[in-house]
Amino acid sequence: MTMNVLIGCEFSGIVRDAFLKRGHFAMSCDFLPSESPEGLHYRGNVLDVLNPEFLLNNGKIKWDLIIMHPDCTALCNAGNKHYAEGSPLYYERVAAARWTAILWSKCRHVCKNVVFENPPGVLTSMAGLPLPQFVQPYEFGHMQQKRTGLYKTASVPDLVQTNNVYREMMRLPVRVREAVFYMGPSADRWKDRARTFTGIGDAFAEQWGNL
Repeated sequence: MTMNVLIGCEFSGIVRDAFLKRGHFAMSCDFLPSESPEGLHYRGNVLDVLNPEFLLNNGKIKWDLIIMHPDCTALCNAGNKHYAEGSPLYYERVAAARWTAILWSKCRHVCKNVVFENPPGVLTSMAGLPLPQFVQPYEFGHMQQKRTGLYKTASVPDLVQTNNVYREMMRLPVRVREAVFYMGPSADRWKDRARTFTGIGDAFAEQWGNL
């Protein structure tokens, strides 16, 4: 069965392309241009695409699966030093949580199968999203650690690990297996940390490609 899949807040094309390779129609959306030329990419506000009146190729499209990657900067626990209650930028966390709650509601309005991907943070406590399933890259063949939450509607099953390399990974120095955390300062650091691991993207497409 061919599905219509929307990958929101994705500039890398990793998840979109995983669905394309398996024969689905998939479109990504972000304010940034796509790094991959393989598929359709809407450059603009993701709320545009969620509008029921949104037209694609002169027709309306019904999404069968929506996967969103909202900006985690103010939402994740790693930013508590700056964004926790009582901190100078707490108001930014409140605003980000409200925006994400609105985005979740709009996704639910147009599609029953919805997944939001984000690191551990405040999406449940402040934005009202379901309790997440946590996954790790090493469960999908990558020799790295980066705990990631999948906040899903009840119709989307838990992701099943495909290639657990935990034992091999733990032989590596901590700075290697936690390379994302130890990334040095650079103009593209936030982009490099935001990309989905290909093994996880492939698991999305393999396991959720028949919802």
